[in-house]
Amino acid sequence: MKRLNWTYGLLLVLLSTSCTKSEVNTKNLGKQGRWMVTVLNIGSNTNVQLPTFVFQPSEDPEVLTDGTWIHNDNSQAALRWRFNYYAGTFSILINENVEQDETSKAFVQCNNLSGEYNIITEKKKLFEFESMTTNGYGSIPVFIQIQPA
Repeated sequence: MKRLNWTYGLLLVLLSTSCTKSEVNTKNLGKQGRWMVTVLNIGSNTNVQLPTFVFQPSEDPEVLTDGTWIHNDNSQAALRWRFNYYAGTFSILINENVEQDETSKAFVQCNNLSGEYNIITEKKKLFEFESMTTNGYGSIPVFIQIQPA
């Protein structure tokens, strides 16, 4: 009987401390740090000016975390990001708490694409997001695919 209780206790501990695949992928998103956008579609248009994201690590899906948006012309914009695996959403927002060059291509692109995205695909080395509520494109669908840089 003691052995059975010990086995159940161990199983309970393992289940309570294990992470879901989504949690592991979320942590990987921040740990990997640098992600390149490999596909950016706005409506039926494919964008060729693909940015790179640099995400600071995040453990909490409820908290916005700092990051950097790097345009392909090397201009940069400060952003805030959140991957909420519970809600199935990914948020990118321009960081309004930091003084920035609002005329840079990175700032304009980041601001226009800021919004809440639905998570379409989440794998260790591939994430895909889609939104119909971005700052710059309203109800026009925006699709973003990212992979480690």
